[in-house]
Amino acid sequence: MSKIKNSGNLNDDKLSVVLSKDLCLKNPCILASGINDISVSLLKEAEKKGVGCVTTKSCNLNGRIGYKNPTMACRGKYFLNAIGLSNPGAEKEAEKIRKAKKELTIPIIASVFGESDSELKKVVEVITSAEPNAIEVDLSCPHAGNINLFEDLEALSSSLDAVVTATDLPVFAKVSPAMTIKRLHKVVKLIEEKKFTGITAINTMPAMLIDIEARAPILSNRVGGLSGYCLKPIALRYVYEIRRISKLKIIGTGGIFDYKDAVEMLLAGADAIGIGTATYQGFEVFGKINKGILNYMKKKSLTNISQIKLDSKWFV
Repeated sequence: MSKIKNSGNLNDDKLSVVLSKDLCLKNPCILASGINDISVSLLKEAEKKGVGCVTTKSCNLNGRIGYKNPTMACRGKYFLNAIGLSNPGAEKEAEKIRKAKKELTIPIIASVFGESDSELKKVVEVITSAEPNAIEVDLSCPHAGNINLFEDLEALSSSLDAVVTATDLPVFAKVSPAMTIKRLHKVVKLIEEKKFTGITAINTMPAMLIDIEARAPILSNRVGGLSGYCLKPIALRYVYEIRRISKLKIIGTGGIFDYKDAVEMLLAGADAIGIGTATYQGFEVFGKINKGILNYMKKKSLTNISQIKLDSKWFV
């Protein structure tokens, strides 16, 4: 497989983040998968507003139609969705990535999933041919239980093997919050053993809402994934626990709406931050967060974003 050219400058910018030699970000903000990423024009708009990296919508080999409406419900700063991983399939997603690479100057992370190891391996091969800067493996969708492998470490190990044998790109595993911390530690060690670049923590949380007038669940799928502000304390705990035991790169995501949320995530041990639900209020959130982080660093006399972290004593 061909090596991917380095993307992004390794400069002295205070906000720059290096996740791997092929994944260099001008700032820590990453557009999370599945949120406002269905077209190249949206990805370009996110770049224009200050995002440092984008993650594409998760795809499998032959595509999925997804669930019937209603698939989304919003309650202020939290959001419930069960879209059903709808996507056009790996070949068409690869075409979009190729087009995006021509029009964007920031790194692209491609999100993939598969319902079997053989499918997952093929999807990764197809997407790798489009030369994104990295791959994120969605192994933990809360409303598609057939790909949630964190209760079966043997099956998870097999799936991780399928990924690493299919690509030479940096790879991140997206982990579920629907497991105990004890299990999380085992999962992290397994991801380390498979030589993954890092972990995206966390996916949405399994949840549901009920319409008391209709006396029925709001989502057609009944249950969905909970995201938004209420997810932040859970995400912080998971990121912190991963950092306690691992030196893997971490993309911390869940409930980030402003620079204070972002700084909390960095303090907990994240190297970069994934932003999803907040973008429904506009892509301007990226610029605001970056400006806020810079002001925080100035106030704390920090010269580089990597200096934003808890003292090592907190990770003992």
